[in-house]
Amino acid sequence: MTRSEFESAVKDALRHYTQADLLAGNALLHARLITRSTAGIATPQVLRALLAETAKTLFAGERDQRLYRILDLTYLNPAPKQEAAADRPGPVRSAPIAGI
Repeated sequence: MTRSEFESAVKDALRHYTQADLLAGNALLHARLITRSTAGIATPQVLRALLAETAKTLFAGERDQRLYRILDLTYLNPAPKQEAAADRPGPVRSAPIAGI
């Protein structure tokens, strides 16, 4: 798998993270990275777990927590509706309004 193919597969895996049927067709399931780490058993659930663990590891530092929260709320645990997303606790930073 080329780097470009890998990047595309990761993006697709994140987009389809909550949809096992679509995740089942992801190219990462056939990559050596997954088959080696799971004794050859590559399922959408295994891919989900690997993506979640990788995100936690990559964004473990205090400075990266905001990025992890964005990734989590956008892909890993998205709210089903905008109202539910607005009700989730978390730091909110308002943008300055021009002219005020």
